[in-house]
Amino acid sequence: MPRLFCWPRDDDRSFWQDWTAGVSANTSSSVLNQFKDSDSGAGTTLASARAAAPFALPGDKKNYLRDREFDVRHIKIEVTLDVPRKQVRGTATLTLEALTGSSNKVELDCEDTQVSAIRAGSRPLTFSQTGTTLYIQLPDSPAAGKTIDIAVTYISTPQRGIYFTGPDDGYPNKPYQVWTQGQDTDNHHWFPCIDEPKGRLTSEVIATVPGTWTAVSNGHLVSDPSPASAPTGRLATGEGVGLPAGQTSWRTFHWLQDKPHAVYLITLAAAEFSRVILEEKPVLIDFYCQPGREEDGKRAFGNTGAMIKLYEDLFGEPYPWDKYTQVAAQDFIFGGMENTSATTQTDLTLHDAKAHLDFSSDFLVAHEAVHMWFGDLLTCREWPHGWLNEGFATFFESVWQEHHRGLDEYIYDITGLARNYIGERYRRPIVERTFNTPVDLFDRHLYDKAGVVLHMLRKELGDAPFYRAIKRYMQQYKGRNVVTPDFQRAVEEATGRNMDWFFDQWIYSAGHPELKVSYSWDDKQSVATLGVRQTQNTEGIPSVFRATVDIAFVTSEGRSTRRVKLTEREHTFSFALPDKPKLVQFDAGYSLLKTVDFEKPKDLLLYQIENDDDVTGRIDAARGLAKHTSADAIAALKKALMEDRFWGVQVNAARALGEIRTDDALDTLIECIGVKHPKARRGVAEALGSYKEQRSAKALMVLLASNESYYVSSTAASSLGKTRQPEGFDVLVKALGRDSHMEVIRGGALNGLSEFKGDLQKKARQIATEWTEYGRPARARESAISALGKLGMDDRDTLDRLTDLLDDRWYRARLYAVHALTDLKEPDAIAPIQRLANKERDGRVVRSAREAITAIRAGRKDETTKIRDDFSKLEDENRKLRERLDKMEQRLDRDDGGGEKKGVKAGSKPAAKSGAKPGARGGAKAGDKAMATPPAAVSPRKSQVRPATKRNTARTPAPKSPARKGGAASIKSRR
Repeated sequence: MPRLFCWPRDDDRSFWQDWTAGVSANTSSSVLNQFKDSDSGAGTTLASARAAAPFALPGDKKNYLRDREFDVRHIKIEVTLDVPRKQVRGTATLTLEALTGSSNKVELDCEDTQVSAIRAGSRPLTFSQTGTTLYIQLPDSPAAGKTIDIAVTYISTPQRGIYFTGPDDGYPNKPYQVWTQGQDTDNHHWFPCIDEPKGRLTSEVIATVPGTWTAVSNGHLVSDPSPASAPTGRLATGEGVGLPAGQTSWRTFHWLQDKPHAVYLITLAAAEFSRVILEEKPVLIDFYCQPGREEDGKRAFGNTGAMIKLYEDLFGEPYPWDKYTQVAAQDFIFGGMENTSATTQTDLTLHDAKAHLDFSSDFLVAHEAVHMWFGDLLTCREWPHGWLNEGFATFFESVWQEHHRGLDEYIYDITGLARNYIGERYRRPIVERTFNTPVDLFDRHLYDKAGVVLHMLRKELGDAPFYRAIKRYMQQYKGRNVVTPDFQRAVEEATGRNMDWFFDQWIYSAGHPELKVSYSWDDKQSVATLGVRQTQNTEGIPSVFRATVDIAFVTSEGRSTRRVKLTEREHTFSFALPDKPKLVQFDAGYSLLKTVDFEKPKDLLLYQIENDDDVTGRIDAARGLAKHTSADAIAALKKALMEDRFWGVQVNAARALGEIRTDDALDTLIECIGVKHPKARRGVAEALGSYKEQRSAKALMVLLASNESYYVSSTAASSLGKTRQPEGFDVLVKALGRDSHMEVIRGGALNGLSEFKGDLQKKARQIATEWTEYGRPARARESAISALGKLGMDDRDTLDRLTDLLDDRWYRARLYAVHALTDLKEPDAIAPIQRLANKERDGRVVRSAREAITAIRAGRKDETTKIRDDFSKLEDENRKLRERLDKMEQRLDRDDGGGEKKGVKAGSKPAAKSGAKPGARGGAKAGDKAMATPPAAVSPRKSQVRPATKRNTARTPAPKSPARKGGAASIKSRR
């Protein structure tokens, strides 16, 4: 499955994360604004506050695999789809293997199903059913290793597992489709089985469907579809199985998956599909979509063949299945599902040429393609180890970006995953057994954090050892179930490294390091000092994270990198350099998942944003310059926004200008609305929303009116509302009439309308309420429901409408209603949310409902909102003061004629501003005779840093001659 919701790092990735589960009413850019700077420390407090929420909720318990007396080795599923009744009728024949030889009782998972008969050959068997389990009595206890075939005849009216979509009173033109979704444990709703990831079986699906339909399943097609005068699976009364309107005949498709796989990977998708073959050799690659969407499908799936070739090379294993099919299914409840050889994906991945300007399906397509190896060929034994499926698929999405688009895209994507995880509302170990249902585990830890952990492992080991370990893991465990120690063992055997510490802190422990970094320069000793302190709350989180990071410097002799190890709560690192560095970068290249507060002098930031080859360094510099209002800072951000070679830097430069919030910064943003890259223009549009001014609103209206990019228009609409300019209201209402890919323009307009206050808020609330009606485009409805969560405070009609939506037919409408009610913090919503949790069949909605009840009981968010508003006002006042101070300093510089100020060299800062102790913000005191930790003898190896010991942390005399360039002077550490 794809990952869970995150704020928009990039709409093509964030959409697939949003589409799975855990969707919050805060999926707007406001969430991004809160956490986007968590890497540089600005979001640390908010991220820590979110982390205070517990993962385990009341009633959750530890979960373990159950004992088994029998395993299923093969299953043949013969079904007829009764589309009008939304039923599955047929027979499942299971080949059982006795494991112990001591039991004649078989227990199968079986839900929403009426079993009419069970036979072993011609002999009827005794059976009974509960709500979730089918109990079968065998005539005797088969010996261990012996197999027996039993045939179960049944009718299912499933609430999960298999879904029937089609026209209704709200959407009369929707075509009929049927598709399954087995992960995590839902396939037992349409055929009896042992519904756990442990165990592997071969499978057949023989599906009788309406005569003009195509049925797609795992493996290869055994025979050409044949017409049938009557379907299989009639009721005992003789009543026939129904056909949808316009159908008069039947066809039967027989698919065989003769390579063992997990039961949750069995699939069936059936409809009037159009098939497109992308490649026939060496692997058959095709896709199925609604007729008329073939070109959109080529845009979505066109890179599939190149992805498979890349992954074959990286994994050292040929593509393992008979074909690779992708089915675009309407109303699919996830982004995609990696059924062996036959992935199902939402048809929202199909997109037109305009969307293709700044939207890509590659994240989703790559994720599901990786699963053909990690998840399908190697399958986690149980869901607590599900990161071995999802974390691998997530990480290798980023690797595809590296291969296809370059290193900057890879690193930017990895840091995006890190921000997604940091924004999670709790902290938990990646391997976690305490939960209510397995789907609770499918969160940002299982996907995003696990993906970053694999990136960190790659950086720790180096590329060659890392990929050697990946190939060893693949060869040792292909075709088997795996747990985390299997992967660790393969890594250690392939590299000779002991990785206990790595897996202990990143997989079996919660959290990440929260770092405070300081920098100072000693001109006399020609030594740079960095203090690094871990500040994370250690309740349930390691007090010390061990890590290896690179610190980069640029001096007159060029760029050099020093590698240091973090092993204590606090370190002081000193480095002898030939002269004062123009660039200082902590964790160059991004090797460590973290938050970091590192405030650098402005001169370093100005150099870094223009000259650093490391994309993370230029982004960090842009974020750092957001704290400066001077003309040179704004000019540097403008240049980065218009000229940087990577759009991610351009976006962050725009955001920094949005945070500065001065007239000069606003003028600069307006001048940049024509920046070429559409994602950079989206950054400008987002930043303009920070200014509640008419000039900003007018610029946003220009971007909204542009017809070049759906996504630029969407962001402009959202930001236009944030300006709260009255003239923007009618413009947003007009934008609700514009069609777009995934309804993003309507979504942006509704998000913008939700920002208005007073009389316009009341009008916006009425409009949003109308857009929540069943029959409106689904994605627009979801945006409207989210908008009500912001517009409906203390409004009884809104509370009633959101409560009604808890019974909506579309699960995402129910999900969004839960989160909107959470935003309102209205105690009267607790009872209806609890009723939803009691009856809801989708585990994601249940989880959200349970969290909502906890949050509402914690109290209204009025005080939180007020604090946030007050904080925003203080930020604005602080920026204005900084702007005045910068202008005063510039005038003083002009008055002095560019000369020196009272004993301070021109261009340098007063000593009082840098008078902190080493290891604290601000650096060493000016005029100190010696550093707290003087430079020691330097090794000839440029990157070597000598570890601290009790002996070498004492003061030692400074060397008489300057230390050789390129070495580290010393390290001082303390717990």
